[in-house]
Amino acid sequence: MNVRRVLLWGARGRSTHLFNVLLRGDAHVEVLGFVVGDRLATTDRIYPAALAGPRYPHGVPLLPEGDLTELVRRLHIDEVWLTSTDATYAQLIERSDRVLLAGAHLRVAPPSAAMLEAHRPVIAVSAVRTGAGKSPAARYLARLVRRLGKRVAVARHPMPGGPGAWAACQRFATREDLTLHGAGLEERAEIEPHLALGGKVFTGLDVAAVLACAEAEADVVLWEGDDDDTPYLRPDLHIVVADPHRPGDETCYAGGHANLRLADLVLINKADTADPHAVERVEANVHRENPGARVVRCASRIDTDGLEALRDADVVVVEDGHSVTAGGLSYGAAYFAARLGGARTLVDPRPVAVGRVKAALEAHPRLQRVVPALGESPADVADLFATLRDAPGDVVVDGTMIDLQRLLPPLKKRWVKVRYELDPAKPEVIEGYVRAVVGAPRRGGSPPPGVIEAAA
Repeated sequence: MNVRRVLLWGARGRSTHLFNVLLRGDAHVEVLGFVVGDRLATTDRIYPAALAGPRYPHGVPLLPEGDLTELVRRLHIDEVWLTSTDATYAQLIERSDRVLLAGAHLRVAPPSAAMLEAHRPVIAVSAVRTGAGKSPAARYLARLVRRLGKRVAVARHPMPGGPGAWAACQRFATREDLTLHGAGLEERAEIEPHLALGGKVFTGLDVAAVLACAEAEADVVLWEGDDDDTPYLRPDLHIVVADPHRPGDETCYAGGHANLRLADLVLINKADTADPHAVERVEANVHRENPGARVVRCASRIDTDGLEALRDADVVVVEDGHSVTAGGLSYGAAYFAARLGGARTLVDPRPVAVGRVKAALEAHPRLQRVVPALGESPADVADLFATLRDAPGDVVVDGTMIDLQRLLPPLKKRWVKVRYELDPAKPEVIEGYVRAVVGAPRRGGSPPPGVIEAAA
């Protein structure tokens, strides 16, 4: 029997999911490793045998990208499966060329190949880019489903790191669970806001196990994706968030473009702070690429209790790290709050930045007045604290999605927490789609065209 020797190269979460669903039990395939960014490919990062299955008694190693040609030749690889997310078409072509020039066959799995079937209604929230606003959209939808009298559980895309990174399924119902599972800053940013609303979040590398656990405690499963990855559960309603602060990205990034074409409903977020021409450009792109999708413009409503503290102050701006690094944004909610509050200056953190914060600022030189909140380990949190402690300024404006102040030692600076929520211009449209899918009775009026038929 011919056995194909395979590598999966790209996003760790998508690589492991495709392995679980399509390759783990295939006797005609031997997976030699997951090729990921060098920072994740350390000697202690092995996809464990408990998840990899009996055909992989030693697990599956994570391998650094390094010289892909050398890797393909040394391991005698027949196929490389490309699993990149948040990548432009140009980047995908470059990676495809590297695979082909190394002498291996190239494989790309269609989005539908990774979608698991659920027994409960599934609402999926995806995006065209990292930082578009999936999280506030997911919170909005979770509140809506509960208001319609249904129990909802959030099933999260596999988390990027931390001590619990290799768990099959993790259940989060309280903030204590975050500590129990060793969640880092980036994991907390995705999970903690749902817990603050009384919700439950399930995540892990075995998405089938995550789905089973979520369905056991809910009437509706809300899939919250990562970056611009397509859903891992087959959705009954697919809602995609677009960002007019980066017009054109919705058609330039492969995963986000696929989401746009698969969407039932597109939310153009941050329409209140973007250039109106950019909003119109994004909407025109949606209509051209997916004429059947409904579009709703949304504001990203910023709330803070300490706006008066920002007037004439020297402000240290802290933003969600993943959005301003991988997502390509130069600023977020904290920046807008500082400007709205009349801050005198936004402090440049680069002279005092240390550790991972310093590395991120050097890798992304556009971030001249922003501290990215990144981290999976206590050392990363310590780097963030040291940078904030030593940065000149009177006030820290926290635009992350977590209560960051609770995780850090006391600072001799005033702390202003910024919250942001989705504020749709036409909430009745979103509610109509959700009611049709979850089976809640409508309060009157006709359903959106095609929704009832599609749900049936």
